[in-house]
Amino acid sequence: MKEADYELVLDVMHKHREEGVSLMALARETGQRLPDLQKFMRAHRKCFVMVDATKYKLNPAPPINGNVGSVRFRLRSEAAKKRQQTIGMWVAITVAITSVFYAINNMF
Repeated sequence: MKEADYELVLDVMHKHREEGVSLMALARETGQRLPDLQKFMRAHRKCFVMVDATKYKLNPAPPINGNVGSVRFRLRSEAAKKRQQTIGMWVAITVAITSVFYAINNMF
């Protein structure tokens, strides 16, 4: 999900922070597909807790404490960490390819 999409999800979750919100209602209010929302909720279990079989709310326990700002911070830091890992992987691949070409060039 893009940042604008999860901001919309967080706004809806904040409106229904006491009782929680069902995935169907969340899908209707945000315009997101149900499987995408399920995947998002499962991927961020520290941010959201399941109240009923299909109802979620903001995690009332630490480190979230039911605070939307804490969820936003956590989601942004996870996205930044993922970006850093991707950049690191591409840097490692680039270094490896450059080293191989350099070694081959020095052989001849």
